Amino acid sequence: TYSDEWREKLLDYYCLPPCQTCTSDLSALSFGIGGKGSGVQWHVHGPGFSESIHGKKHWVLYPPDQKPNYDPDYTSRHWMEDIYTSLVSSSKLESKTKTESLLPFECTVMPGEMIYF
Repeated sequence: TYSDEWREKLLDYYCLPPCQTCTSDLSALSFGIGGKGSGVQWHVHGPGFSESIHGKKHWVLYPPDQKPNYDPDYTSRHWMEDIYTSLVSSSKLESKTKTESLLPFECTVMPGEMIYF
């Protein structure tokens, strides 16, 4: 929840990374805290960045012209445990060309690392 105390004790001290769209007039800072297996549902937005200060965050990304198969009534954890695992299993059984377009790009951002998207 945003408050003056939150801004004064954290946001005012945060240094934006060196990128073209990472300026104070173009950036909306938000911080998240989550436990193992937590995550956000599929969504779309413009350019941005995410930095891990403590812990790690696993990213699953699709190109803008591809949309993942998901049900908005289910959690991202459900998607990873059920849908994703079936995609990976299918990719091992079928030709790489046919299934590679179904698989997302992935990376894990570790403490002190950042991803631009």
